[in-house]
Amino acid sequence: MLGVRARARAGAGCGLTRFGCLQSRRFFWVALGGFFFVWTLYMQVGLDWTPLRAGLTAAPFAVAAAAGSGLSVQVFVPRAGRRVLATGALVNAAGFAGYIWVATHYGPGITSWQMIIPLTVSGFGFGLVVAPMVDLILTDVPAPDAGSASGTLSTVQQVGMALGIALAGILLFTRLAGDSGRGVGAVTPALHQQLTSAGVPTADQDSVIAGFRVCVHDRSAATDPTPIPDSCRARPDTPPVVQRILTAAGLQANAQNFARAFGYTLWYGVGTMIAVFLGIFGLPHRMRRTEPSEQLASTAA
Repeated sequence: MLGVRARARAGAGCGLTRFGCLQSRRFFWVALGGFFFVWTLYMQVGLDWTPLRAGLTAAPFAVAAAAGSGLSVQVFVPRAGRRVLATGALVNAAGFAGYIWVATHYGPGITSWQMIIPLTVSGFGFGLVVAPMVDLILTDVPAPDAGSASGTLSTVQQVGMALGIALAGILLFTRLAGDSGRGVGAVTPALHQQLTSAGVPTADQDSVIAGFRVCVHDRSAATDPTPIPDSCRARPDTPPVVQRILTAAGLQANAQNFARAFGYTLWYGVGTMIAVFLGIFGLPHRMRRTEPSEQLASTAA
């Protein structure tokens, strides 16, 4: 009888630990789900990169995440416990902050090589958190409850990602629409020079740029980038050379806007990872994996 009560008390504590861990994991995926969403839009819609280039750019994150996952479970967690998860959350936040600086500093001219360091740092921090957290949640779950525990874990992860995508999307598109004038202002001096070289009279350039400004704003405010806004459709009397100039300037202005909006939105990811860091202090100091043979022996007792 005493053994049953002891196991019940242990099970209750383990349940509280799993509940706290599930909440930390949900916040973790709120940050990562939003990051993956805006990151993809930033590279393919903002910088106009091909899906292949965007995918290859993600390779440092994937490699670093694999390395962090393996090292955390096999080497770090047995020695440092929850401090590994806390360190991983801070490392991930530092990687996001570094990415914000890189995106803002290099603007539309950023290259895949310049993203390697922040992506590697973010990926390694991601790996330090995600693998041991799964172990902590599922360890000591009784065998009959393994399916429901795994389903709950997957549900929490999916809900966190969906919430993160929704929040990041609101922040990104709100920032794009409200800050579209910055991109237009950045390309306007060069646009004046190009229009002059194309033979557009100075008196007509202001009206052309005013229409260009409206087009960029409508593009930035659109949640679906596929349809062409009416303000961006070329008039029949627009010379082809002018249309090409405006198209190229529009891509540059869009890249400028996305670089700033991406950095602004990613700050929410930094804040969320700090919340994960604070939540990890509710977990046990030491984290021990239970082997299946030990669990069967405990159940039999």
